[in-house]
Amino acid sequence: KALPTSDTFPRMRVRIQLGLAASILLASFLEAEASPIVARFSGLLLRTTITSLGEHQKVATQSLPLRLKGGADGGQVANFEEVGKAFVSHYYNIFDSNRANLQGLYQDVSMLTFEGEKIQGAAAIGQKLTSLPFQTVKHEVITVDSQPTGGNGVLVFVCGNLKVDGSENPMKFSQVFCLMPLQGGQGYFCYNDVFRLNYG
Repeated sequence: KALPTSDTFPRMRVRIQLGLAASILLASFLEAEASPIVARFSGLLLRTTITSLGEHQKVATQSLPLRLKGGADGGQVANFEEVGKAFVSHYYNIFDSNRANLQGLYQDVSMLTFEGEKIQGAAAIGQKLTSLPFQTVKHEVITVDSQPTGGNGVLVFVCGNLKVDGSENPMKFSQVFCLMPLQGGQGYFCYNDVFRLNYG
């Protein structure tokens, strides 16, 4: 069931199709993140998918890739810094709240290298991320560096700290994302993802 969009969130131009449960989750995210995102990324557009099951509709257990206006097809992304920062904010917000929804940011061609283990395909990546041996996690992003790539993509390098299961001892991590445009240039999905904990 489609909910009002531009009337409800006029500053962010958000189009949302979701059920009640997802509405609550998104409302919480928007309340926390609205000010910085509106200031920097006026083209932001978030969606979730609705899957029809018989006579009932349920919110799918994955979110669509981040939608953000980019450069022209076939060229380089002019606002690559904005794309990188918006993706990082979106990714870790989902990871820290309900990492099962991260699957929607990948596609079948995507590959994740997690501590040296290589996983390909959205379903397999989603399974890996949800099977990590902790219940809660909180990421603190320290730096985000982005570059445009060929094919209208964006390379994003993240350094930060993370805490799991309420630990007061943060672990340092590095993560690299290669974002590629969806068909039609209406957004991005994560094509490559490389994660490492930093020891020593």
